[in-house]
Amino acid sequence: MSKLNLVKAKGVTISLGGKDIELVYDFNAFAELEEKFGTVQKAFEAMSVNPRMTDILNIIKAGMASSDIDISTKELGSYLTPRNITQLVEVITDALTSSLPENAEKAPKSGKN
Repeated sequence: MSKLNLVKAKGVTISLGGKDIELVYDFNAFAELEEKFGTVQKAFEAMSVNPRMTDILNIIKAGMASSDIDISTKELGSYLTPRNITQLVEVITDALTSSLPENAEKAPKSGKN
């Protein structure tokens, strides 16, 4: 019998108004991304080429889905500026990629052998 050991996903910490917030892209976050973008793949695509401010806000907000921090998108946006957009995209990308399997070859394969 197989045993599945589930642990809470690790994320990347950002500071908003003196509060440290961990962006974690777990199932809750991916569900929010699907709700906002249609698919998680579309969210990744939105981050890869000229990300829009709205996309960045939605992706950050999704990364906060499992946190105890209750912040509106409008309030979140008040901490962000175009000046730090490059850093934001890097941090979000780090957090998103850290939630994915390290090696696709290690991922379970579907289908028959």
